[in-house]
Amino acid sequence: MSIDKKVREWQEAGLLDEATGLRLVDYEHKRRAASEQHDHKPPVLVIVGSILLALSLFSFVAANWQAIPDLLKIGLFLLFMVGFYVFAERVR
Repeated sequence: MSIDKKVREWQEAGLLDEATGLRLVDYEHKRRAASEQHDHKPPVLVIVGSILLALSLFSFVAANWQAIPDLLKIGLFLLFMVGFYVFAERVR
């Protein structure tokens, strides 16, 4: 439900006067406009490059999987898992 409808509903219920309702609506519209300006999307080339880098790392590990000791396999798996999680949080 939009803020305009909610404020109108509160005004009709007698919970809010008209001046305060207008200030609330103006504030929410300004805040929403400011947050839309700050939305940051990562460039497409960064996304494609990251995917290609991840694929190359996975293919290298897969090609040498039998030669890697078990403890190093676990470490690599955890490193990839944590690394991609941190990367996803930073991009978001």
